[in-house]
Amino acid sequence: MTLPKADWIFFLSPSGVELFAEKFDASTFKIGVIGPGTERAVEEQGWQVSFLPKGTDPKEGIDEFAEMLPSTETVIMACSDKSLKRMHGIVPENQLIEWEFYENVSAPEISKSTADYLIFTSPSNADAYLDLYELGENQVVVAIGKTTDTALEKRGVLNKIRAEHPLEEWIWGAILKSMYI
Repeated sequence: MTLPKADWIFFLSPSGVELFAEKFDASTFKIGVIGPGTERAVEEQGWQVSFLPKGTDPKEGIDEFAEMLPSTETVIMACSDKSLKRMHGIVPENQLIEWEFYENVSAPEISKSTADYLIFTSPSNADAYLDLYELGENQVVVAIGKTTDTALEKRGVLNKIRAEHPLEEWIWGAILKSMYI
């Protein structure tokens, strides 16, 4: 697989950064990310983040990025085969390379959990578990971010809370807040 030529490369998740780093080097690109976890993953590779939006909502962040992207520059949207293609229709088509560089597959064996709280970091993560198991009567799902929360809603999961970031303090904050409401 050959890395396309572009001015920018954009990552939406820490795991995307880690998988990219196994085969490619992003040090020659300007790098855009959404969220502090993805920013940290880029920095752990020794690369520098050139764009981090003010907020953590992916749609708002991509809108912000598209506004500042010079019309002469191109961006690779580094993503999986199950990507939501968030930049499509926001970044002009002639500036966007939607590059699926990895396949998102479910773990071969997922054990049923009896934990009080289950944390899902993405819609595909939630689907992988919920396609196999029903939630326990008292289990609470923690959705990381708006997209995962919306996907869980569509599946009919009602006993859920949302943490805006996949950082431990945000997850614990959401759990503690839900306990005292």
